[in-house]
Amino acid sequence: MLNYLVAPPPAQLAWSNDFASSYFLEFWRDKNDPAAILEGPGTVDSKLQSAAAAALAAAAVKAKHLAGVEERKIKSLVALLVETQMKKLEIKLRHFEELEATMEREREGLEYQRQQLIQERQQFHLEQLKAAEFRARHQAHHRLQQESGGTGTGPGVGVGVAGAEQPPSDATPAPPTHPTHAQHA
Repeated sequence: MLNYLVAPPPAQLAWSNDFASSYFLEFWRDKNDPAAILEGPGTVDSKLQSAAAAALAAAAVKAKHLAGVEERKIKSLVALLVETQMKKLEIKLRHFEELEATMEREREGLEYQRQQLIQERQQFHLEQLKAAEFRARHQAHHRLQQESGGTGTGPGVGVGVAGAEQPPSDATPAPPTHPTHAQHA
């Protein structure tokens, strides 16, 4: 409403207001004029109808102008609302993109850790196999020494260097052990 008071009225509205004002002034002037009274009620009624029609026309033009102002205001507010909603959607999309990037980094980190764990497991199993193989060789060597030790070979004969992994060359190699049995031993 304040915009209407500040904004200049359109030319149609100004003309209608002037026309209605002149009719009302003429009507009131004629009403007090004795000559107009003598003319009769028909002339006064026609002037009153003309003035009322002019007033209605002025009101209609003014209402149309106000409706146009309100329509422009509503369109402006709707455009502002749409723009605000678009900004909210852009912010949400940016947030989702950041979340997606974070999740991707986390996934890559987990994949790296998984690969490391697989390598550590493989290394552990390899060490377990080596340890089982060493124990099997050592036991075979020890058994061989006990068997040959009972025949009186003497000290140092048939005995390798302490901690050596290889049995004596004249001994038969130990049967291979299955890795799953070696782990449980």
